[in-house]
Amino acid sequence: RVGWIGTGVMGAHMCKHLMTKGKYITSVFNRTKSKADMLVEAGATFKTPKEIAQEVDYLFLMLGYPHDVENMVLGEEGVLQWMKP
Repeated sequence: RVGWIGTGVMGAHMCKHLMTKGKYITSVFNRTKSKADMLVEAGATFKTPKEIAQEVDYLFLMLGYPHDVENMVLGEEGVLQWMKP
């Protein structure tokens, strides 16, 4: 299972390649949910970052700025605390 956080202009297309070429089961999240619509229509499941972190084997982040990555990984609700060892 693969998780993808950040489905903007670049992230959505990269994730879709994993889904279509690699046939990976994918869970996705984006702050603006509608930016993940293309992926959901292609078979991805939209979930919260916490849900994604708890279930995936690989987690990709495609976020705009270093502080966004820091908050998503290490923040109060950061995914690191929920990821599998």
